[in-house]
Amino acid sequence: MSAGGSHRTAILYVDDEPTLLALTKLFLERQGPFSVETAESASSALEKCATGRYDAIVSDYQMPGMSGIEFLRVLRSAGDSTPFVIFTGKGREEVVIEAIDSGADFYVQKGGNPTVQYAELIHKVNQAIGRRAAENALRESEERFKAIFAGQQNGILIIDPSEHRVVDANPYLCALIGLPREAIAGQVCHTFVCPAELGSCPITDLNQRIDHSERFLVAADGSKLPVVKTVSRVRFGDREYLVENIQDITERKESERALRESEEKYRALFAAESDGIFVFERETGTIIDCNEAVTGMYGYRKEELIGLSNTVLSAEPEATRAFTQDPSASLPIRRHLRKDGAVFLVEITANVISLKGRDVIVTAIRDISDRRRVEEALASANRRLSLMSTITRHDINNQIAIIQGYLALLGGDRPDPSLDEYLRPIETAAERINAIVRFTATYETIGVHAPVWQDLRTLVKTAVRNARRGRISIECTLPADIDVFADPLIEKVISNLLDNAVRHGGTVTRVRFSAEMRDRTLVLVCEDDGAGVPAEEKERIFERGFGKNTGLGLFLAREILGITGISIRENGEPGKGARFEIMVPEGAWRFADQGDRRQGLPGDLPDQVGAV
Repeated sequence: MSAGGSHRTAILYVDDEPTLLALTKLFLERQGPFSVETAESASSALEKCATGRYDAIVSDYQMPGMSGIEFLRVLRSAGDSTPFVIFTGKGREEVVIEAIDSGADFYVQKGGNPTVQYAELIHKVNQAIGRRAAENALRESEERFKAIFAGQQNGILIIDPSEHRVVDANPYLCALIGLPREAIAGQVCHTFVCPAELGSCPITDLNQRIDHSERFLVAADGSKLPVVKTVSRVRFGDREYLVENIQDITERKESERALRESEEKYRALFAAESDGIFVFERETGTIIDCNEAVTGMYGYRKEELIGLSNTVLSAEPEATRAFTQDPSASLPIRRHLRKDGAVFLVEITANVISLKGRDVIVTAIRDISDRRRVEEALASANRRLSLMSTITRHDINNQIAIIQGYLALLGGDRPDPSLDEYLRPIETAAERINAIVRFTATYETIGVHAPVWQDLRTLVKTAVRNARRGRISIECTLPADIDVFADPLIEKVISNLLDNAVRHGGTVTRVRFSAEMRDRTLVLVCEDDGAGVPAEEKERIFERGFGKNTGLGLFLAREILGITGISIRENGEPGKGARFEIMVPEGAWRFADQGDRRQGLPGDLPDQVGAV
């Protein structure tokens, strides 16, 4: 490995002769793929070693302050094993011995033909680097072997083939047998594996190169564990051993048994699963199987789906096509298509399996349209709850101000019958405060409960039953099998519409509930025969604070409906009665039996007239 990450071998050359430093650097860099840094003293070299990394160090022996061998000892005592070559003019035998004993890899003497001298130096440097790399590789290999041997989640036995005695056993095998390593080592291997086959070892007796077979492992308590045994000859150093890899297949055997017993059950689960399940070819995306839930989700018969491309069901065919080619691609939530062209959100999980020799993708599809609507509605409701607190405090303060104003007019403490005309407004204001508090207690629950599917006709009937309608006649032509997806407080919205008709309708004698279809939007109509709403007030009546009372009823009605994307407007003709239209978008309404029965109505819905 070279310093700085380059492809040249990084050498640190240390010598107290500047001229020799430059010459050696020049020779080395010309003769080989070397990058040479130089230092004029051992102390300077130590500083460089502290901040840099070198593939080899070449050092003079005799230098002022610290010799090359002393420099080497400092490195080795610090754990630095960088290949080290002494390059000096001193050729005494005792210097060579001292250098080697101190950890030097080679000793090269200066002098003679420069070309020969530097060729030898380069050879020794390369040899030292190669030897150190081999030593490191061997050490790492031994460490890896020890780690693998100890950490294997299979049992391993090392056996002397001459007597079939256990030489070593890894911790996993000891745990399987239930004995410590010391109690296993030295035992004949047939004590634990293949006890009935003593003298019939597939490797040593039957001359097989490898044995791979199912056997039983005998545990210390006498129990027998089903295992797969793989045996092969391995040479460690100059000796040959048998290595037995023993895999506990108890769970696999149990799984196979359970699989056989439950095959029919899982087939039934596939058919009965509420999530849609597709099996399609990985290569082409062709659907080859699906469960019954798919037919209800997409509107196809199973026979129609088999053989189709999976892109037919996607509103994002390119993403689906890319997923088919690369199932690891993320497809958590996607837009899919029903047979009638309606788009809905799905959550997808998929796995690639092999089926009859070919790769197939098993995909589970969950319709999350309702869940997504719930999540979005709840987030919207949190904002509305905060808004309600502000509104309520504001209106309570207004009513308290009324009380305080009339109290100021009372003056003194002496009783006076004329004070009655002042006390009555106070009592009225107090009643309004109480009503507002009750009102707030009800409407603070907006969005607290998740939106649910509710029968539309039942909602109207409940609101009518609780309404103070006097002599007003109420009619309902709503079908009995339409659900809407809305906040549970939608009943309060309908009650508020009835209350408005009684309070503000003037000459109202009749209120009628009906429904019609506009494109794919369900429109719930509440209309009366009263005075109606002036054109300039049609939108203002939904503003907070508008009106003679608190001005909160229609404002909150719009807020409640908006949680699930439902809207409301007043669309009547002034002077001829009010007409409130509640527009329920596609996806927020359904037929209770999930059938598609939209033909032949005013807009679509059947006209089922009847008094509530």
